[in-house]
Amino acid sequence: MTRDFGSSLDRELDTASPPTAITADGLVRKGRLETRRRSLTAGAASVVIVALAAGLVFQLAGRAGGDRADPAASPSTSSSESAAPSFPLTQSAFPLPQPDPDKKWFWATVGSVEQNPATRALTGAWYQALSNIDGAELFTSDMDTGVTSAATSANFGPFTRRVDGLAENVATEPGAFGRGELQGYQRPMYELWNVNLHFDGVKRPDGIRIEYFPKGSYIEGVKSIPGAVPGASDWRYLSSGCEDYFWSGQGRDGWKADYTCRESTGPNGERVQEILLDTHRPNDSSPPSRSSKVIVYLPDGNAVVVEDIAPEPMEPGEPSIPDAEPGLTPRELAELVFSIPAVVIV
Repeated sequence: MTRDFGSSLDRELDTASPPTAITADGLVRKGRLETRRRSLTAGAASVVIVALAAGLVFQLAGRAGGDRADPAASPSTSSSESAAPSFPLTQSAFPLPQPDPDKKWFWATVGSVEQNPATRALTGAWYQALSNIDGAELFTSDMDTGVTSAATSANFGPFTRRVDGLAENVATEPGAFGRGELQGYQRPMYELWNVNLHFDGVKRPDGIRIEYFPKGSYIEGVKSIPGAVPGASDWRYLSSGCEDYFWSGQGRDGWKADYTCRESTGPNGERVQEILLDTHRPNDSSPPSRSSKVIVYLPDGNAVVVEDIAPEPMEPGEPSIPDAEPGLTPRELAELVFSIPAVVIV
């Protein structure tokens, strides 16, 4: 397979040091993967995003929960709201710990899932960005019932805040996960996972997943877990990749993770990692499962991961779908990230 990832990133996968060189060339794509370009409409959408950015600045300057009255100015505010701290204006760092290197570690969700002014701003901005993609219809799934319907500004998402804790992996099978004792380190993150894009001419919709990670809580680069399912990454990194490997587990033997990776740069100097993943079944006559992913390292130290997961090429009782590929390229996913105002992750 053709690779143009550079020796600097190869060194990073062997060590914990991120590379400094960034290549600005476009994504090198596989010959069999047809390029499907989607245009992102501007005009009214850009006006809405600018307005959202201004609103977010106002929220960040006020108290947490931007739709509440200022506790100091409202004697009727409840005790729980009046005790809420001010929402910060700048991003704090969450430096990674150095746990026992002889143990295996992974991220486990701790605490409750909730919203805050930043997640609400992201919900509005990403709704505008995704709903204005030409040639695609946006859908959302209710987080309680799982019912899927056409997305509107009222039912879209929402983005939520989650807290992950570092836990020991006590599973003995390669690539498996079993939660042991928590190490003590925690990091907040924002995520959106219950949305789909149905592209014109495709039988089933793509799955879209978006995650925001705070400064200091990751190592730049990519690194897979040997023997784990494709997509499972070393706990210090935000994605698996970019070397091909075979894996077995969870009833699957001899499957292959086939990566194509590339680096580029954003309009404000953002480092961008573009990743295409084909997952091959042992029977090579079956079309692969495909996903398109981008990691954007923002100037404020935060990172955004966006993934477009193509519909499965085969379903029970159905013929294979030869064009089951992501509707958006990694670079198109990056362009979406560039259009979204920055937020503080707390």
